[in-house]
Amino acid sequence: MNAKSQATEETQECLAYRAMMTAPMDPLAMQQLKTKCLESRK
Repeated sequence: MNAKSQATEETQECLAYRAMMTAPMDPLAMQQLKTKCLESRK
């Protein structure tokens, strides 16, 4: 694990995911955004 905490590590994918969290969206599409977010943090 790197020194940065995950909460502060905002990648573009995570920003996109967070922006879409409040939007009415297909659960599968939401899951894909979340996965991309997590993958981008590695």
